[in-house]
Amino acid sequence: KVPEHLRQKPSLLPAVEIPLPGQSYNPSKEDYQTLIMSEAEKELAKLNEEKKWADKVDKFYVSRNEAHENEKAYLNEMLQGLFDDDDDQNVNEQVETADDIDLTMAIMKAKTIKRKTKQQKRRELREKEMRKQKEEDKLLRIKENDVYRIKAIEKELNERERKILERAKLRQAKHIESLYKPKRLSRHRFEETPIELNLPNEISGSLRSLKTEGNLLKDRYKSLQKRNIIETRILQSHKRKYRQKTEIKRRHRETLK
Repeated sequence: KVPEHLRQKPSLLPAVEIPLPGQSYNPSKEDYQTLIMSEAEKELAKLNEEKKWADKVDKFYVSRNEAHENEKAYLNEMLQGLFDDDDDQNVNEQVETADDIDLTMAIMKAKTIKRKTKQQKRRELREKEMRKQKEEDKLLRIKENDVYRIKAIEKELNERERKILERAKLRQAKHIESLYKPKRLSRHRFEETPIELNLPNEISGSLRSLKTEGNLLKDRYKSLQKRNIIETRILQSHKRKYRQKTEIKRRHRETLK
C-alpha cells in the first residue's frame, strides 16, 4: 500500500505566481509607487540587519596591542599562588591531623553505643504505627474532599481539554502555513529572487518597446526550489587538492628532440 503522504503535494504554492500589479508593462501610478516603497523597505531592513551585526563585531573587536596586554595579564593571574609550597604543605598536615581526630572520635562513639531496651523498641514501634495511621487519615480526608470538589475537578478537566484543542489547532495552522513556505531540504537556505523593477524612464506603456528583464529558465528553477520539489543548490567550485603535474613520455620526448 502506498503511504498517504506520497499523494500529498510538498507545497501549496502555485506553479506560476501572478506578478504584482506594479510589475506590469503599463502600471498605474499608485501600483508602481506601492511596489517601489515595499522594495525600498526590504532593502532598508537588510541594511539595518547588516549594520546591527557590524556594530556587534566592532564592540568585541580589540587591537593587537590590547590583545597582547590581556594575554599577559591573564598569564600573570594564572601564575599567582603556584610557588607557595610551604603553605600548602602546612595546610595538608592540618587536614590530615583533623581527619585522624575525626576517625578516633567515630571509633570511641561506636564503642559507647548501647543496645536499645525492650521499652524503647516498643515506643518506637508505637510511634511508627501512629505516623502510618496519620498518613492514612490524611489520604482519606483528601479523598473525601475530592468528592465535594467534583464541580471544580470537572472545570479543571474542561480547561485542560480546551488547552489541548487550542494547541492542536495551533499545530495545524503552523503546518498549513509551512506548506506556503520553502523548506530546508539541504544545507543551503532558499533565497528569493529580487523583484525585477523597471525605472520610470524605462516604462513606455507599449509591449514593442518593453525592455526584457530576467531569465525564464532561472525563474522556473527557483520555482521548483520554492515549491520543495528539488533542494536548494549553489554552483560548486571544484578545486584541486594538489597541483596537477605534467609529464612527457619518453617516446614523445625523443620525438620532440
